Amino acid sequence: MRMSADSTKYQRDAGLQTSLQRATMEIAEVLRANARVTSDGSMYWRHPSRPSPSLQPLPVGPHLYAGATGIALFFAAMWSVHGGDDLRDISLRTIAPLRADIREISVDRERVRRLHQPIGGLTGLGSVIYALVRIGDLLRDETIADDAQLATAMLTSDHIAADQKLDVMVGSAGAVLALLALAERRPGEALNGEPPVELALRCARHLLHNDRWITSKSRGAEGFCHGRAGIRTALAKLYQKTGHHQLCEVLQRCLSFDGSHLPPLDDGQRVAPPTAPSRRSWCKGGAGIALGRMALNKIRPGLSRTSDLISLLEDTATPSLSDTDDLCCGNFGRVDVLVHAANVLREPTYLGKALDLTSRVLERAQRQGRYSLRFDQSAGVDLRLFPGIAGIGYSLARLQATSTIPCVVAME
Repeated sequence: MRMSADSTKYQRDAGLQTSLQRATMEIAEVLRANARVTSDGSMYWRHPSRPSPSLQPLPVGPHLYAGATGIALFFAAMWSVHGGDDLRDISLRTIAPLRADIREISVDRERVRRLHQPIGGLTGLGSVIYALVRIGDLLRDETIADDAQLATAMLTSDHIAADQKLDVMVGSAGAVLALLALAERRPGEALNGEPPVELALRCARHLLHNDRWITSKSRGAEGFCHGRAGIRTALAKLYQKTGHHQLCEVLQRCLSFDGSHLPPLDDGQRVAPPTAPSRRSWCKGGAGIALGRMALNKIRPGLSRTSDLISLLEDTATPSLSDTDDLCCGNFGRVDVLVHAANVLREPTYLGKALDLTSRVLERAQRQGRYSLRFDQSAGVDLRLFPGIAGIGYSLARLQATSTIPCVVAME
């Protein structure tokens, strides 16, 4: 008897879901095997330090991009999808020292004043706030958001004024996105007397005052992690929340300086995708730029033309694989953007493209016996979220629950 096309598709999809679950569990086991346990029961991981000639492993920091909260976020996502007290326990034990530090430092003004940390959403105070909010959501533990709110006491006016990077990674744009996530759960005033939206507006004013990012032509200036796409996303979401017209005005003003040569809003020309070597990546390429375009169209349909966005997403979805598989510069950053596009645009074909790309990555990883990562794997596997396997695992988990696990590359 011949099998129908529908039943063939069902078997293929069922097989892919099994592969996703297996691959995610394998990553969880690698992370679990590499965990260190302290005398008080908390958990941490080590990673070779690049400046060290001998690449001696050092404990990872607290931040989302390459630190403990990123690994904790992966385990929280795993628990959300698969359950299991052990997965939840690992996530909680990982963030326990950070939560204790926040409770101590936030009430000590002198320690807050002396604190030397960036404020970004991926590396910095913003990343701690964002990670704790989303870990709390995934673990259904509201007390974690309480600690995220306490952490805003460290985001002082002086720390914001000292920010020179401005971007999502380490600067004010990332802090805006983190504070907006916190405002969903804890909109009220924190220890410093400001609610998170007011703090976000303070960061936005810093961005508008230091507006060199609008005309920058540096490498990655149009991308999400370090450039305009990420900053515009932060301002667009803040405008959506507050309705401050100045935010919308600066968004329109900066469109003409887009590195992909976006023409004026009344021009009928079409945008070309970025042409840099990492042109499809989340951090500096078209995938991240597409995130920024989706954020703009959410506040005002047509602000970024549909044809431009489709061009970027089609390039992101091309079957050819990037050299690496990580969230930051590699294939799973592309996958996560496509899943985000499927949700935001309500266009399931992008989810299909994300699954097709994922299948190709998993096949390559099986042939190689490992995922392709930027870090020299002779020194050990990269365990971290954005550069390493924790991020690959997070993206795989998200493909199994696209509506419940937030898009971390969009700081959703």
